[in-house]
Amino acid sequence: MGIPHGLESRSVSPSRLDQPGGCSVSRDCGHRCRSDREGPILTRLGRTHTDFGPGFYTTTLLRQAHTWAAQIAATKPGLAQPAVVELRISRNDLARLESLAFVRGDFHADDFWSLIHHCRRGATDHGRPASQGPYYDLVYGPVAAFWNQRMSIADADQLSFHTAAAEAVLNKSVRKRII
Repeated sequence: MGIPHGLESRSVSPSRLDQPGGCSVSRDCGHRCRSDREGPILTRLGRTHTDFGPGFYTTTLLRQAHTWAAQIAATKPGLAQPAVVELRISRNDLARLESLAFVRGDFHADDFWSLIHHCRRGATDHGRPASQGPYYDLVYGPVAAFWNQRMSIADADQLSFHTAAAEAVLNKSVRKRII
């Protein structure tokens, strides 16, 4: 029996296949698995200098996932084929995560751009008080196009997962390869 409409969230993660029948690597982490639906997602393997810092990045927009997947595959010519993996995540599971959400990415969204600049410069935290831990579990917001000029991509979004709690949610999600 499926989840009733409105109780799940669909997110698409761009990936690449490094070997035929084999190895999937997500957009921003060095996570490897035996197939598109097996193996743990490890947020700690995400690279720095990204919009919201090291983590596992997803989007709700299929066209954006296709673009990201092609860009990742292009970083290793001859070794990688683009792949996009759909994740079905319970909204109740997402609600349990300590989250930060940005709705606007316009020039005047100072809080959004402050975090983008902080993370894009290589920070290894979200600038939180030490007692709260270095990262939010989940950060949701627009995608920066030209972060030094405070320009975001119109109608594009991203969800980044950063902690062990976020990994647990991702790893219990249903995964399906789209391309």
